[in-house]
Amino acid sequence: IDYAANRGGGHVVLSADVLPYRAQQVKFDESVRMVREGNLSDVHDIKAYGASDRLRDNGPAIQAALSGANGGIVFVPPSGDAYVVRRSLSVPTGTVLEGVGKKGLDNFRSVFYNAARDGAPLLKIPNGGRDITIRDITLSGQGKGGSAIKVEEGPENFVGLRFSCVTVGSVGGHGIEVYNTPGGTLTIEDLHIRGEVAGHGLLVDGGQNGFIGMATARSVFVNGAFRNGFQLGQCRFTGQNCAAGNCGENGWVYGGSRH
Repeated sequence: IDYAANRGGGHVVLSADVLPYRAQQVKFDESVRMVREGNLSDVHDIKAYGASDRLRDNGPAIQAALSGANGGIVFVPPSGDAYVVRRSLSVPTGTVLEGVGKKGLDNFRSVFYNAARDGAPLLKIPNGGRDITIRDITLSGQGKGGSAIKVEEGPENFVGLRFSCVTVGSVGGHGIEVYNTPGGTLTIEDLHIRGEVAGHGLLVDGGQNGFIGMATARSVFVNGAFRNGFQLGQCRFTGQNCAAGNCGENGWVYGGSRH
């Protein structure tokens, strides 16, 4: 890595016999991309950064891939089991985080499992994040951790967030949490939230920090949220082919939203 970085960046090719490895023991450089031998070199593959479904904590490896992408594509290869993480993963502006799945089905093979014990969200989008896409991935936790995806609270406007073909199951917070932050455009499509979500299925509310200009949901299904299926407030919301059932409180709650 140092050799490549000292020459202005590039990539390091890793053969299968050195994978996986302990990412926390490696000093990565964002100018140097880690590449698995025989795989695509134009994406940041989390396995090339040391991730494996055999590790107890893939947080350092996945975060290294996200940080190194610097607005590029981070690929989550299919695996026999979930990639366990024990800390929040921060998704930077301009990043596409994508796995392998099929539209409209709950058989995605790229799975993150949140084993955090402090209520931390699995995927965290910074306040003011722009042009971030999360697609073709399953987020779970067996009731542990916080929300599956959380946009951090604050005064800065987010713009161009898209969550597509995502399945959420059994998390300790909300399914999707966009709360107390103003924003421009939020698009959620082909989202399945199912099974023991401790909070709301979908929480979209600009709250005290402002108004969310356009939140669009298409084919969003919530089944089994302990609180409300859709909790909407301080946003302009448009929904198509969305439904909520078997929720602990209400299917739909509107407060300050326009739809």
